[in-house]
Order: sequence, then C-alpha cells, then structure tokens
Amino acid sequence: MAGGTWLGVNHSGMLVGIVNRRSESIPAGVEFKSRGLLCLQLLQARHSGEAMDIVQREKATDYRPFNLLFADSANAFVVFNTEHEIQCVNLSSGLHVLGNASVYDSPMGKASHAQDMFTNSIDEIDEGDRSTFVRVFQRILGNHQPQGQRGGRDAICVHAEGYGTVSSTIVLYRKDEQRFYYYHTGGAPCRSEYQELSPITVLS
Repeated sequence: MAGGTWLGVNHSGMLVGIVNRRSESIPAGVEFKSRGLLCLQLLQARHSGEAMDIVQREKATDYRPFNLLFADSANAFVVFNTEHEIQCVNLSSGLHVLGNASVYDSPMGKASHAQDMFTNSIDEIDEGDRSTFVRVFQRILGNHQPQGQRGGRDAICVHAEGYGTVSSTIVLYRKDEQRFYYYHTGGAPCRSEYQELSPITVLS
C-alpha cells in the first residue's frame, strides 16, 4: 500500500481489511488514491453504519480495484469498486474467504481450497482455545498444495522467484471478552511462528 494500512482494528470494535482486486481494465497514466488510506480512513468509524457512510462518499474511479471488508460485532460488509460505482455486499453469518477476484465469483483455486480447509477445521477451532485457533490458521495459511496451472504460485502459501508470501497476520475477536487478539509473523507462516502482540480492548 502506498500509504495507510491493509488491515486494522479500533477500540470501537471495528475491523477493516483491504486486498487488491485483479482487473484488466485499469487505464494507463492515471493517478489513483492509496487504497491503504481508505482502509485507514474507515478505522476512524465507530461502527459499520458509520463506515458505510464514509465509503458511500468515495468515488469508485479514484482507486485501483479493491475488495474491502469492514465489520463490527453486529454486521459485516464487503465493498468493491467498478468503473462506475462502489458496490456493497452484506455478508451473512458464517465462513467467508475473500480473495483478489470479484466478490460475486464462486470461490475457485486457492480460495476454494482455503474455504474447504477452514470448513473442515471448524470443530477443532470451536473446541479449542486461542492457541488452537492460531495453530489451525497457521496450518492452513502455510499450505503449499497447488490449486491451478501455475504450480506453487497457486498455493495458499507461495514461494517463487521474486514473488511469494512474506508475512501473515491473524486477528481473533472474542465477543465474550470484547477484545481483539493479534498475532503476526514477519515471514511465511510455514517457516516462522506467530508472535502474540498486545490485545486491544473494545471500549463500550
């Protein structure tokens, strides 16, 4: 991100994350605003409704293509920009895997593989503690099984010349504690352990 951040939480209980979305229709020679600054701007919101108001004031063509998630304890949304507008999807309760394709596309390749792995691990996560949660996520996020025609580039954890997974972050929200737990590794999750950083308490 050219300024801003790609992932964050705040003391009001908001989580915001953004990923670049693939597109073949980006005009050449056009200057865009930083998508990371949009993520940072939404982290000033106190709840998802306020975040939605901020998004709806933005102009879709000011940014390169993105998929942006924001959520609080009551609602979760994904917004994305097209050539004409910013569109919004209200996420239902449950498991969602967000990648760099269209939100409306059926999960394919590594996104579908990740969805299956998370689904198959639900019971293990539900029955475990926070260390179990991190261990399961590390196992999935460090998976090297190719899911396309590009070999290792189509795995969840990528190692290729000049391209690959360089860091990983896990954010866990415990509603009963009203607290975010944050785990980060500055390397690929298959090669380095996550470090727990200071939790953030939601201020009621």
